[in-house]
Amino acid sequence: MSYFKDLINKGDTSKMIALTDIFDAYFTELEVEDSEAYWEVMTDIYELIIGEHFDEECVLYAVSEMVNEDGTIGGHWTIEETADVLSSAGLPYDPFDWHYVLNMVYSDYSLLIGSDTAKYIAFAKAWLDDKDAPKGKAYKYWRMLKG
Repeated sequence: MSYFKDLINKGDTSKMIALTDIFDAYFTELEVEDSEAYWEVMTDIYELIIGEHFDEECVLYAVSEMVNEDGTIGGHWTIEETADVLSSAGLPYDPFDWHYVLNMVYSDYSLLIGSDTAKYIAFAKAWLDDKDAPKGKAYKYWRMLKG
């Protein structure tokens, strides 16, 4: 066991909270000095805590980077709009993964699909329901695109 793990195992909850303050300061400095290393560590931490799905902050970032076929940048639909579709259709998907996929389908295929929202929904459902796909497909796809 490393010295770091040994120290962590000796701590109590209040010390773990204080430890997050130390790491926050360290990560803030690391982000400036070595952005690539910072994002590698933050991705590992994110996936440990959240898993291989989007949370609200991550999906907003991912969608904001989309370069759409219609010449726009960012999401076509808001989280509220995609959540309404999810709820009204009774779909079983993670709401933030759904938000990413529905916007991704628009981003990549709007010139083919046009303005038919039902087709975007059907495409997004088919994409998420792919029997060969691993759990967390939407998040993993985005991570693959990020390199």
